[in-house]
Amino acid sequence: MFSNIMGSNKITENISYYANLANKILTSKIEGEQYLDDKEIISILYTSTEWKLQNYKNNKDRQKLKIRLTLVDSYYSTNVASKRYNGINDIIDRICMISNSDNELIDKFKMFLDDIKETNEIGQLFNGLYGWTKTHSDGLKAISLISKFAYFLTEFSFPIIDKYVSSYHTRLFKEFKKNDDFSTKELPKNNSDLSIFRRIKVLNKPIQNFDKLDNLLWLIGKLANNNFSLILNKKVHKTFFNKIEKKPGKILSKIIYRDDILNWNIFSEPMIEFIKFVKILIPEER
Repeated sequence: MFSNIMGSNKITENISYYANLANKILTSKIEGEQYLDDKEIISILYTSTEWKLQNYKNNKDRQKLKIRLTLVDSYYSTNVASKRYNGINDIIDRICMISNSDNELIDKFKMFLDDIKETNEIGQLFNGLYGWTKTHSDGLKAISLISKFAYFLTEFSFPIIDKYVSSYHTRLFKEFKKNDDFSTKELPKNNSDLSIFRRIKVLNKPIQNFDKLDNLLWLIGKLANNNFSLILNKKVHKTFFNKIEKKPGKILSKIIYRDDILNWNIFSEPMIEFIKFVKILIPEER
């Protein structure tokens, strides 16, 4: 059953509905095949028995921490390894200062979400400066990479913070604040780097699932930015690109705003509904 947004120019369902819709899309074999495959590959290094780390001080466990962080950094293009000297090693050093095992670190990430503070150990982990570049000799924060590390370590029970989350969570607040179980009065007043965790916690209240909230924000970000990688399987991708009329020297307009896109017969019904939702949530700039 689908929302009556299908024939409307208004968003009529609550945020949980669209989080569940995004999750349905990304766990299907039509649009979610590559996304799921990548997620499962990374998860093996965090949750399988042979990868449960009991002693971070042990050199083998430290090497496995480096493999985990490097893999996430590569898959998610956070570029800590490629654009900073010693960035990954600096993060590992800080992790080893505050925890000695996966279970201990998982507990600390969960406690951080219960009481988000700049001064506790996880708050300091997120606020730490790592690696160095020619223009930032003291290092840079790695909030996005560390949040993704925590997401996989806690088996998707920790929010990811990235450019899509930062860009689009406020739009969701504006759209759903009237008919969902949260209020903008609950939002933090300051604009510290960690205040986004407090905002995402509030946004997650009606959903009660950080993984589905991430699915929602990630899929919004992909569609709004003309990025269909990881959404379409190989066969559909070929059909998709054959439909696009590329003009040399000109930037392609946002594909989701094309009048004919929903008639291409390459998207599932849930994806068609989600595309219509994004077009209303983020109107085309003219």
